[in-house]
Amino acid sequence: MKIISVLIVGLGGIGFKFDDTLSSESLVLSHSRAFSIHPNFQVIGGVDLDKSSRVDFATIYNCKIYSQIERALLDLNPDLVVVATPTKTHKDTIKKIFNFANPSIIVCEKPLAYTLEDAEKIVKICKNNKAQLFVNYMRNSSKVTVEIKKRIEDEIIAPPFKIIQWYSKGIINSASHFVTLFNCLFGMPVKIESLSKNTKEKEVTDNNFDFKICYNNVEVFFISLQNKTVFHNSFELIAKNGRLLYERGGEFVRWFPISNDGIYPGYNMYSDIAFNLESDFPTMQLQFVNNLWEKINGREALICSGGEAIQTMILLNKILS
Repeated sequence: MKIISVLIVGLGGIGFKFDDTLSSESLVLSHSRAFSIHPNFQVIGGVDLDKSSRVDFATIYNCKIYSQIERALLDLNPDLVVVATPTKTHKDTIKKIFNFANPSIIVCEKPLAYTLEDAEKIVKICKNNKAQLFVNYMRNSSKVTVEIKKRIEDEIIAPPFKIIQWYSKGIINSASHFVTLFNCLFGMPVKIESLSKNTKEKEVTDNNFDFKICYNNVEVFFISLQNKTVFHNSFELIAKNGRLLYERGGEFVRWFPISNDGIYPGYNMYSDIAFNLESDFPTMQLQFVNNLWEKINGREALICSGGEAIQTMILLNKILS
């Protein structure tokens, strides 16, 4: 099978640094490590303005490094380009990619853009250049999401559902992860509603406020964390037959069935004995790449396409307006 060559553009946290000093066997937190581990991909270069980041990257992955994307594209002509630059640069970066090369796959870091208009332009650019576009909403691709989805379909976790979703660091940057995840689990929303005043601050490109999304038999209440020093993305799902806790962004996922073991006769309660759902949180980025390989080879896989990212942006745009 052909090995797909990969160029990483942006050697910051998700592009490279999240796991550059960590054990590769237990933690796969960056695009660089995930693509380098998978046997059907080969990382052939990295691009970043910061010299120390380039040097560290070259030392670990033994490949070419560049300060300018134009030179990297002309020299390497990669099959796949990872865009892990700041969100505000995504559109111009992807436009530049196709001015100097013709990759067949673009992997863009989330969010796709800060505005629906820019997101739609990115999708159009990729379509016009016959390139497949995928967006790194990695929770969609995780094994625990596959397990939750199967349990819901089999009514092991039985509807109707009410969900409290805590999020921090902005609607577009953080809440969008879970909007995309719930779209994957429940289909397209039927109603949205703002629950509090927009608290967008000066010089900030994102927003924080409470809102509700309704799906068939599902209500999701998104609550913005007011403590700006804490990163907290977790939800509690109350089902007909139990409760599911999805904590620390998916690092710990536990199911508590209904029990009648309480001290009061006739009262059903949620059991204090949890069934742990195996989470692949430490290697979630590798699961994204595994699912990408399946998808580009025509097999079923949970992975966010450009079109699905647009659906998230349309919904977020409605919420924000």
